Amino acid sequence: MPGALTKLPVELHTTILNYLEADSQDGNIEHDAPISTLFPSNAASVCTLWRDILAKALTPDSWKTVVFDIAYEPALLGAFWWSMALGKIEVMVYNSSSSSASASGSAVEVDKAHEKRRVSAIVSALRPHVQRFRRIDVQTLKLKGIIDDDDDQGEGQASSLCHIITAWSGVHLIIDTCPSFDDALLAWMGSEIGYPTVNLSDPHRNKIYLAFPAQCMVHLTIQDCANFTPFALQLLVKTHNNLQSQGPPIRHLSVLGKVPSPSEEEKRWFRGNSKDMVVNWEVMEGVTHAEQRDCEKNHIIIQNG
Repeated sequence: MPGALTKLPVELHTTILNYLEADSQDGNIEHDAPISTLFPSNAASVCTLWRDILAKALTPDSWKTVVFDIAYEPALLGAFWWSMALGKIEVMVYNSSSSSASASGSAVEVDKAHEKRRVSAIVSALRPHVQRFRRIDVQTLKLKGIIDDDDDQGEGQASSLCHIITAWSGVHLIIDTCPSFDDALLAWMGSEIGYPTVNLSDPHRNKIYLAFPAQCMVHLTIQDCANFTPFALQLLVKTHNNLQSQGPPIRHLSVLGKVPSPSEEEKRWFRGNSKDMVVNWEVMEGVTHAEQRDCEKNHIIIQNG
């Protein structure tokens, strides 16, 4: 930044940054825009002065997006705690070492060990707050900085999806080629579980409240999962749609690929209870849903809407 500009009052720089912040919240930003082009990352990369001002401006009243550049030590890990009252926030993690430069003009290079350590620190800090995130976007220069080739050796496949679904609050759940998707999981999804409150301003913040997992789900897609029964799925749909006070009903149900075939009685139930729900149940013999284009043995069991 030219010397004359740096001599301007800090208050003027702050006003400029406040304007940029307001402009960044107008809703016209492309969802897939590179992180380095988004506020505050773009402004923080202009000069040290602006970066310092932005760091001091990180208050719960004005920030709903937390950005980490792992080319530097993550200094904002406490943001997950002081932003508790904000509800949904966005977290962005990226590595500017491929495009940024240090103050001396040389490229800021982050080796695998430093990248992994910094990403691990960020992940550890955000893990207790997963339920609050509207979006998590992680981009690294070296993907091995997150996962080593040996990290999952001997672990096998995950035995349950419960911990993921518990923290999930989306509307379209897609289960694809998952051996652990079975009747036990469907029964769990159709029962109330305990959730802790997360609002620090709530005097009862340590209180546990009961709610159904995936209570915002309106579209359920099951692909190439063979370890569940249509009856267990029927019970989940019945429970979910009969308790609309806790969330919207399931509007779309798609069961595709190498999946169980419902009995005649179960077919009648899905057809008879699908006035407000689109049901598509297609069984592919001997192939997966991904291979269905090359297969003529495609039996449409239920299709309406």
